[in-house]
Amino acid sequence: GKRTIGSLSKLDLMDHGTNALDILTGKVYPLRLGFIGVVNRSQQDISVNKSLEDSLKSEQDFFQNHPAYKTIASRCGTEFLAKTLNKTLMHHIRERLPDIKAKLNTLMGQTEQELASYGDLNIVSKENRGSLILTLMNKFANNFISS
Repeated sequence: GKRTIGSLSKLDLMDHGTNALDILTGKVYPLRLGFIGVVNRSQQDISVNKSLEDSLKSEQDFFQNHPAYKTIASRCGTEFLAKTLNKTLMHHIRERLPDIKAKLNTLMGQTEQELASYGDLNIVSKENRGSLILTLMNKFANNFISS
C-alpha cells in the first residue's frame, strides 16, 4: 500500500545474538515506507512508574548502542514512528483535500439549486427554520392532494 508502515516491537526481547535488521531494512519483506523498530515499556517499567521520558531515553540508548541497530538508530524508536505517522497522515490529507473541497462545492451547488426549486424561502436565520419546515410540509401536502 501507499501508506503502509511496518512497526516491529519487542526488539529488546530477542535472543542474544539475533536481530531483526534484515526485516527493518526491508530485505525480508519490503514496504514502500519501510519498517520502524520500537521498544515498549516493560511491565516492570510500568510497575516502578518509570516516566515516559525515561522510557524514550532508554529506547533511544538501546538502538544507539545495539551492534546491529546502531547504523539505523535514527530511523528507529517511538518518536521516529510518531513523526513518520504524522508526516504520512499530513501528506495524505494534503493530497486528498482538493478532491474533498471539489465534492463539497458540488454538493453545496446542488443543495442550493434544490432549495431554489422550493421557491422564495427565507432560511437565513434560525428563527425561520420552523416556518421553512411548515412551508415545505404544506407544499408537499398540496402536491400530494392534487396528484
